[in-house]
Amino acid sequence: MNTSLIETVWTLPLRDADAGELEQLLRRIGVLEQGETVASVGSAGEGNMNLVRRVVTDRRSVIVKHALPYVAKYPTIAAPADRAAMERAWYEAVAASPAVSARMPALLGGDEAGRALVLEDFGEAADLTTVYLDGTLDEGVVDALAAFLAGLHDATEGRSSGLGIVANRAMRVLNHAHIFDVPLQPDNGIALDSLERGLSEVVTGLRVDAAYREQVDATGRRYLADYRDDATAVLLHGDYFPGSWLATGDGVRVIDPEFGFFGPAAFDVAVATAHFVLAGCPPLAERFIAAYERFSSTGLDQASVARFAAAEVMRRLVGVAQLPLPDKPAGWRAGRLGVSREAMVSGRLSALLIA
Repeated sequence: MNTSLIETVWTLPLRDADAGELEQLLRRIGVLEQGETVASVGSAGEGNMNLVRRVVTDRRSVIVKHALPYVAKYPTIAAPADRAAMERAWYEAVAASPAVSARMPALLGGDEAGRALVLEDFGEAADLTTVYLDGTLDEGVVDALAAFLAGLHDATEGRSSGLGIVANRAMRVLNHAHIFDVPLQPDNGIALDSLERGLSEVVTGLRVDAAYREQVDATGRRYLADYRDDATAVLLHGDYFPGSWLATGDGVRVIDPEFGFFGPAAFDVAVATAHFVLAGCPPLAERFIAAYERFSSTGLDQASVARFAAAEVMRRLVGVAQLPLPDKPAGWRAGRLGVSREAMVSGRLSALLIA
């Protein structure tokens, strides 16, 4: 198999690839129909992990994702080269569950050697990161997001050995570092006081807070544990936050399960909860959790939700992957860190769900 083509096409600096080259790629992996030709190639929005392009043919448009050997948004951070294969396995695992697959792009093809995926295009859909700006989201959308997640978890509970999904260990190691370790490391290159005056002193306090660090480390170990033979483990989306939620003309859709793995349902619920908290809308977090529990037959460990959510809040406040948050009053980040610290140590979700 000729893999040099995709290496030639997908290089930095990010640019639109030649339509003819991409047509060869899509034809080689069997995506194009007889007589279908590529008309143009353009951006499909700013990708965080991968280089993402919209390919327009004379009949439709498709999305092509290429897994670079580093994080597309942060080229100095190495990333697992096999993550496209892991994501493809994730899509294949949920294909038999209509309630799940109907809200995700269809997998159209892939090239493992070239680290590429081809997916259905939802068009000019917008992600739901606007929730950070105004703190609002339609309650029906919140319920739909909870229903999707409950459906995903229920459909896959205890099936890690039967679905052919690997542990996605390399992606979890990367994610673990940026959730649980890097934000609390001294001299990690994160200019904390540029985010908020006095923030470095607050984080220094967390670094030496024995009760806090004990729970952060324990929660991180739960994230990295091997759940493949755990009857309660479910297939996780792995990064269930507003950047992975799209508003389309046909309702909300979900994308980018590249961090997915078999693990505790609490992790996905916690990530969504953390982002509603960061958006300043704890009532939506409460509604999301209640809706998830209403739709799901999978048990939910509230203490684990609290601690996973606390870790996500912490890393988004003082870690590398910053959110598009509007200007906040002085001390806001420090205050949120205090709240997340209390939730982490106590395991009480209510400690996090305050205005």
